[in-house]
Amino acid sequence: MKRLSLIKLLSMLTVLTSILYSQPYIYFIVQYTDTSDGELLQKVQRFDLSTYSVEDFPRFQFVPVEEVVWDASQSYLSLETQNFGTMIYDCNDTTVYFEVNDLFGVAINELLYSPQRNKLYIFSESWRRASPIMLSILDLTTRQIISEIGVTAYVGNNPLTYPKRNAFFSANGNYIYFYSIDTLTRADQVWKYSLDTNQIVQKSNLSQLVSSNADAFRMFYGINAIGIIESALHSNKMQTFNIFNFNTDNKSNDIIFNGWAYAYFTNYGKYLIVTAEKDTPNVSYLDGSIRIFDTENSQLLKTYNFPPGGNIYTFDNYPNNLYYAIDIEKPTRQIYVLKMDSIFNVPELTNLNPNSVNINSNSFTLTVNGKGFDTVSTVYFNGQPRATTFVSDSVITAEILSSDVIAVGSFPVWVTDRYSISDTLQFSVMQVRINSRISE
Repeated sequence: MKRLSLIKLLSMLTVLTSILYSQPYIYFIVQYTDTSDGELLQKVQRFDLSTYSVEDFPRFQFVPVEEVVWDASQSYLSLETQNFGTMIYDCNDTTVYFEVNDLFGVAINELLYSPQRNKLYIFSESWRRASPIMLSILDLTTRQIISEIGVTAYVGNNPLTYPKRNAFFSANGNYIYFYSIDTLTRADQVWKYSLDTNQIVQKSNLSQLVSSNADAFRMFYGINAIGIIESALHSNKMQTFNIFNFNTDNKSNDIIFNGWAYAYFTNYGKYLIVTAEKDTPNVSYLDGSIRIFDTENSQLLKTYNFPPGGNIYTFDNYPNNLYYAIDIEKPTRQIYVLKMDSIFNVPELTNLNPNSVNINSNSFTLTVNGKGFDTVSTVYFNGQPRATTFVSDSVITAEILSSDVIAVGSFPVWVTDRYSISDTLQFSVMQVRINSRISE
């Protein structure tokens, strides 16, 4: 039984990791073999999840790269270069770029793009400025910084998540929400910034939004006015996560995690995903575990255990997906795609037709009846995948080889999709009966 379960688990993970559909890009930095003044050069590349290919971005780079940041809609990317300042590129057309003198020597933390206003909202940091942390507006039409405002704090509390989502737009696109700290009380707050007036219009204490007795609060990871508020109790090493909707002022049930972890959500807050932090000194490091919770009832729905040391990627155009990538900059990269629209679709088997054959029969078509099948469902016969044809969500067929039925016995049949494994039915291979008559 343990051997069978292991075979089924490995089969599921093979399907999970090998099937990728049209997806966005992942950007990363790699090192050249060339040097400049004795230092190794770096360049930006991007990985295309639809073709599984890598290309330089932009195509021609001649200077060492220090940091790359792109917005969640994958519209614009900032490229900080050593001694050459910051360039901002159009992700769809690298001939369109912006050299912004006001951002020279500034570390960009996050970009938010408003297509309605044709502006980039830039969170940046430089300790040479009177206000070290600022929110700046780059007008993409005039190519100028048209407004800046200092903020007390901007916390990138998800260091292993790309692109950054610590700040996020309201549902109508007229406001930005982000975490900061009250200047006088030092309370953890969420600030609401108006895109019409370019001013902070509201400050709210996070402790009052979630009614928690924790000793520290953060807000991070949001989209369309929905954010995650983390309440931490350091003495017990415990975190409580809530999904908070700033349009309705409603919060989800508490989801409690014992230990330190990072959280994300998909399906606009329907599912909360928690990834545990590995206990390593001074280094942020994911242990590879991914827990998926239902935010309505706080129920743990699924747990996956992938190799440690990866990063989490999410994208506006795929809000129901989550990506876990390990060593994205290397040819040996591993990418796991969790599609929430099908992850809970568990196939169930009703019967097999036929459910038995004689030993040494010819190859034949096996009809599997049940429910929950889809176009990537695969039939396994005695632990081996067989060519599968999707007929409907209740019927699939598989081609069983003559070599599959060369021994008498009972053989397991199950079905996998991207994320789930069905129950198991038994298929019988029987000895041929020889009828004999005794005549007097």
